[in-house]
Amino acid sequence: MNTKKRASRNVGFGIQRDIDFENGEAVLLLRISNPRRLNAKILGEVLIKYFRGGYKTLILSKARGIQEKLSLLDFLGRLQATYNESRLFFLERKLIRDRIAY
Repeated sequence: MNTKKRASRNVGFGIQRDIDFENGEAVLLLRISNPRRLNAKILGEVLIKYFRGGYKTLILSKARGIQEKLSLLDFLGRLQATYNESRLFFLERKLIRDRIAY
């Protein structure tokens, strides 16, 4: 029986680096493959590394081939807000559960 965990877990997203030939700038293509398994903390850390490396534009690939072009900084702000909100919901549920237990 193999009890070792996989070295790389599914984090729910994929990133591809590309060059926008119209503007001549480097862009990131982000595809969220599994929103339920999306690890927002890891995604934020990876995107910050790319932002520090000079990337400014993000193309978010949505369902059915729809793509949305965003500023990488704006997307990081949205991601931080949703991460904080999910943490608050988690703590609120935990407090309610603990209150019911007593």
